[in-house]
Amino acid sequence: PDDERETTVKSNIDKLKEYTYYVESGPANDPYGYGTGVAIDEHYIATNCHVIYDKDNNKFLKTIWVMNLLDSENKRGRVKLYKEGYSKDVDICILKTKSKLKYVKRKRKFSKLKQTDFVRALGNPVGIVGHTADGNINALETFVKDHLGYKLKTPNKIIVHDAAMGSGSSGGPLFDIAGNLVGINTWVITSREASNGEGGRYVSGGFGNALSADHIYDVLDD
Repeated sequence: PDDERETTVKSNIDKLKEYTYYVESGPANDPYGYGTGVAIDEHYIATNCHVIYDKDNNKFLKTIWVMNLLDSENKRGRVKLYKEGYSKDVDICILKTKSKLKYVKRKRKFSKLKQTDFVRALGNPVGIVGHTADGNINALETFVKDHLGYKLKTPNKIIVHDAAMGSGSSGGPLFDIAGNLVGINTWVITSREASNGEGGRYVSGGFGNALSADHIYDVLDD
Protein backbone atom coordinates (compact mmCIF):
# COMPACT_ATOMS: atom_id res chain seq x y z
CA PRO A 1 0.00 0.00 0.00
CA ASP A 2 1.11 3.53 -0.72
CA ASP A 3 0.82 4.71 2.88
CA GLU A 4 3.17 1.95 4.08
CA ARG A 5 5.70 2.62 1.35
CA GLU A 6 5.95 6.31 2.28
CA THR A 7 7.59 5.41 5.58
CA THR A 8 10.62 4.15 3.67
CA VAL A 9 11.26 7.48 1.91
CA LYS A 10 14.23 8.95 3.78
CA SER A 11 15.98 11.07 1.17
CA ASN A 12 15.58 12.75 -2.21
CA ILE A 13 17.12 9.68 -3.84
CA ASP A 14 14.52 7.48 -2.15
CA LYS A 15 11.84 9.73 -3.58
CA LEU A 16 13.19 9.12 -7.08
CA LYS A 17 13.41 5.38 -6.37
CA GLU A 18 9.74 5.47 -5.45
CA TYR A 19 9.01 6.20 -9.11
CA THR A 20 11.53 3.72 -10.52
CA TYR A 21 11.24 -0.01 -11.26
CA TYR A 22 13.33 -3.05 -12.02
CA VAL A 23 11.90 -4.59 -15.21
CA GLU A 24 12.33 -8.23 -16.22
CA SER A 25 10.93 -9.95 -19.28
CA GLY A 26 10.34 -13.62 -19.98
CA PRO A 27 9.59 -16.56 -17.65
CA ALA A 28 10.48 -16.03 -13.99
CA ASN A 29 12.78 -19.07 -13.98
CA ASP A 30 14.48 -18.12 -17.25
CA PRO A 31 14.29 -14.34 -17.90
CA TYR A 32 15.07 -13.13 -21.40
CA GLY A 33 16.19 -9.64 -20.43
CA TYR A 34 16.13 -7.03 -17.73
CA GLY A 35 16.24 -3.28 -17.43
CA THR A 36 14.58 -0.35 -15.72
CA GLY A 37 11.35 1.62 -15.92
CA VAL A 38 9.80 4.76 -14.49
CA ALA A 39 6.18 5.39 -13.47
CA ILE A 40 4.72 8.23 -15.55
CA ASP A 41 1.11 7.99 -14.37
CA GLU A 42 -0.97 6.12 -11.81
CA HIS A 43 -1.10 2.94 -13.90
CA TYR A 44 1.69 3.37 -16.47
CA ILE A 45 5.44 2.67 -16.54
CA ALA A 46 7.76 3.77 -19.36
CA THR A 47 10.73 1.62 -20.36
CA ASN A 48 12.75 0.81 -23.49
CA CYS A 49 11.10 -1.48 -26.01
CA HIS A 50 14.32 -3.47 -26.42
CA VAL A 51 14.06 -4.54 -22.75
CA ILE A 52 10.87 -6.49 -23.49
CA TYR A 53 11.44 -7.42 -27.14
CA ASP A 54 12.55 -10.85 -28.35
CA LYS A 55 14.76 -9.89 -31.29
CA ASP A 56 15.39 -13.53 -32.22
CA ASN A 57 11.68 -14.08 -32.91
CA ASN A 58 10.78 -10.47 -33.73
CA LYS A 59 8.03 -10.09 -31.15
CA PHE A 60 7.30 -8.52 -27.80
CA LEU A 61 7.43 -10.84 -24.81
CA LYS A 62 4.11 -11.44 -23.10
CA THR A 63 5.54 -12.06 -19.63
CA ILE A 64 6.81 -8.84 -18.02
CA TRP A 65 7.55 -8.35 -14.32
CA VAL A 66 8.31 -5.16 -12.39
CA MET A 67 9.59 -4.45 -8.89
CA ASN A 68 9.70 -1.04 -7.22
CA LEU A 69 13.21 -0.03 -6.16
CA LEU A 70 11.98 1.15 -2.78
CA ASP A 71 10.13 -2.06 -1.91
CA SER A 72 12.15 -3.69 0.87
CA GLU A 73 10.16 -6.93 0.44
CA ASN A 74 11.14 -7.19 -3.26
CA LYS A 75 7.60 -7.91 -4.36
CA ARG A 76 7.19 -8.42 -8.09
CA GLY A 77 4.09 -7.63 -10.07
CA ARG A 78 3.12 -8.64 -13.57
CA VAL A 79 2.33 -5.92 -16.11
CA LYS A 80 1.21 -5.78 -19.73
CA LEU A 81 2.45 -3.94 -22.77
CA TYR A 82 0.08 -1.03 -23.37
CA LYS A 83 1.77 1.03 -26.14
CA GLU A 84 4.88 0.35 -28.21
CA GLY A 85 7.08 2.94 -29.87
CA TYR A 86 8.95 0.71 -32.32
CA SER A 87 6.31 1.32 -34.99
CA LYS A 88 7.15 5.03 -34.70
CA ASP A 89 10.92 4.45 -34.59
CA VAL A 90 11.01 5.39 -30.90
CA ASP A 91 12.55 2.93 -28.41
CA ILE A 92 10.03 3.66 -25.67
CA CYS A 93 7.24 1.31 -24.58
CA ILE A 94 4.49 1.91 -22.05
CA LEU A 95 3.54 -0.82 -19.57
CA LYS A 96 0.20 -0.95 -17.78
CA THR A 97 -0.63 -2.20 -14.28
CA LYS A 98 -3.81 -2.38 -12.23
CA SER A 99 -1.94 -1.18 -9.15
CA LYS A 100 -1.96 2.49 -8.22
CA LEU A 101 1.57 3.87 -8.54
CA LYS A 102 3.47 6.84 -7.21
CA TYR A 103 4.70 8.57 -10.33
CA VAL A 104 6.85 11.48 -11.46
CA LYS A 105 4.47 14.31 -12.19
CA ARG A 106 6.69 16.80 -13.97
CA LYS A 107 8.54 16.32 -17.23
CA ARG A 108 10.98 18.81 -18.72
CA LYS A 109 10.84 19.49 -22.44
CA PHE A 110 13.82 18.88 -24.68
CA SER A 111 13.69 22.50 -25.84
CA LYS A 112 14.28 23.67 -22.25
CA LEU A 113 17.49 21.66 -21.74
CA LYS A 114 20.97 23.11 -22.06
CA GLN A 115 24.50 21.77 -22.26
CA THR A 116 26.14 21.37 -18.82
CA ASP A 117 22.74 20.99 -17.07
CA PHE A 118 22.94 18.62 -14.08
CA VAL A 119 21.30 15.21 -14.56
CA ARG A 120 20.86 12.07 -12.45
CA ALA A 121 20.45 8.55 -13.84
CA LEU A 122 18.72 5.78 -11.93
CA GLY A 123 18.75 2.15 -12.98
CA ASN A 124 19.89 -1.43 -12.51
CA PRO A 125 23.19 -1.82 -14.40
CA VAL A 126 25.00 -5.19 -14.33
CA GLY A 127 22.74 -6.44 -11.55
CA ILE A 128 23.24 -3.47 -9.22
CA VAL A 129 19.62 -2.78 -8.35
CA GLY A 130 18.92 0.88 -7.59
CA HIS A 131 22.24 2.23 -8.87
CA THR A 132 22.36 6.01 -9.24
CA ALA A 133 24.92 8.39 -10.70
CA ASP A 134 24.97 12.05 -11.55
CA GLY A 135 26.57 13.98 -14.37
CA ASN A 136 25.95 16.72 -16.89
CA ILE A 137 24.45 17.04 -20.33
CA ASN A 138 27.29 16.88 -22.86
CA ALA A 139 25.28 17.40 -26.03
CA LEU A 140 21.75 17.68 -27.36
CA GLU A 141 21.09 16.11 -30.75
CA THR A 142 18.17 15.32 -33.04
CA PHE A 143 18.52 12.30 -35.31
CA VAL A 144 16.35 12.22 -38.43
CA LYS A 145 18.02 9.05 -39.75
CA ASP A 146 19.21 5.84 -38.12
CA HIS A 147 22.76 4.49 -38.26
CA LEU A 148 22.05 2.87 -41.65
CA GLY A 149 20.76 6.09 -43.12
CA TYR A 150 17.05 5.25 -43.08
CA LYS A 151 14.73 8.16 -42.34
CA LEU A 152 13.08 7.88 -38.93
CA LYS A 153 9.30 8.16 -38.71
CA THR A 154 9.79 10.20 -35.53
CA PRO A 155 13.02 12.27 -35.32
CA ASN A 156 14.77 11.15 -32.14
CA LYS A 157 15.65 13.84 -29.59
CA ILE A 158 18.82 12.61 -27.88
CA ILE A 159 20.33 13.75 -24.58
CA VAL A 160 24.02 12.82 -24.38
CA HIS A 161 25.30 12.81 -20.78
CA ASP A 162 28.10 11.43 -18.61
CA ALA A 163 26.14 9.94 -15.71
CA ALA A 164 27.37 6.34 -15.35
CA MET A 165 25.20 3.67 -16.98
CA GLY A 166 25.52 0.05 -17.99
CA SER A 167 23.63 -2.99 -19.22
CA GLY A 168 20.38 -2.95 -17.22
CA SER A 169 20.10 0.85 -17.14
CA SER A 170 17.98 0.72 -20.29
CA GLY A 171 14.56 2.25 -19.77
CA GLY A 172 15.61 4.04 -16.60
CA PRO A 173 14.81 7.66 -15.83
CA LEU A 174 17.09 10.63 -16.30
CA PHE A 175 16.16 13.42 -13.88
CA ASP A 176 17.21 17.06 -13.64
CA ILE A 177 18.34 18.74 -10.42
CA ALA A 178 14.72 19.43 -9.41
CA GLY A 179 13.63 15.82 -9.90
CA ASN A 180 11.81 16.47 -13.17
CA LEU A 181 11.93 13.66 -15.73
CA VAL A 182 13.99 14.76 -18.73
CA GLY A 183 14.66 11.47 -20.52
CA ILE A 184 14.63 7.67 -20.75
CA ASN A 185 18.15 6.20 -20.72
CA THR A 186 18.51 4.00 -23.80
CA TRP A 187 22.10 3.17 -24.80
CA VAL A 188 25.76 3.88 -24.11
CA ILE A 189 28.43 4.85 -26.62
CA THR A 190 31.72 3.34 -25.47
CA SER A 191 35.17 4.32 -26.70
CA ARG A 192 36.93 1.79 -28.93
CA GLU A 193 40.68 1.50 -29.09
CA ALA A 194 42.63 -0.29 -31.85
CA SER A 195 44.44 -3.44 -30.80
CA ASN A 196 47.11 -4.85 -33.12
CA GLY A 197 44.98 -3.93 -36.10
CA GLU A 198 42.30 -6.46 -35.10
CA GLY A 199 38.82 -5.07 -34.62
CA GLY A 200 39.80 -3.20 -31.50
CA ARG A 201 38.83 -3.52 -27.86
CA TYR A 202 36.52 -1.52 -25.65
CA VAL A 203 38.10 0.76 -23.08
CA SER A 204 36.70 2.49 -20.03
CA GLY A 205 34.64 5.61 -20.42
CA GLY A 206 31.62 6.40 -22.51
CA PHE A 207 28.57 8.54 -22.93
CA GLY A 208 25.02 7.79 -21.90
CA ASN A 209 22.25 8.48 -24.38
CA ALA A 210 18.70 9.17 -23.30
CA LEU A 211 15.62 9.69 -25.41
CA SER A 212 13.84 12.90 -24.46
CA ALA A 213 10.78 12.54 -22.21
CA ASP A 214 8.93 14.33 -25.05
CA HIS A 215 8.79 10.95 -26.82
CA ILE A 216 6.55 9.50 -24.10
CA TYR A 217 3.75 11.60 -25.57
CA ASP A 218 4.70 10.52 -29.10
CA VAL A 219 4.13 6.91 -28.06
CA LEU A 220 0.91 7.57 -26.16
CA ASP A 221 -0.55 9.75 -28.91
CA ASP A 222 -2.41 7.86 -31.66
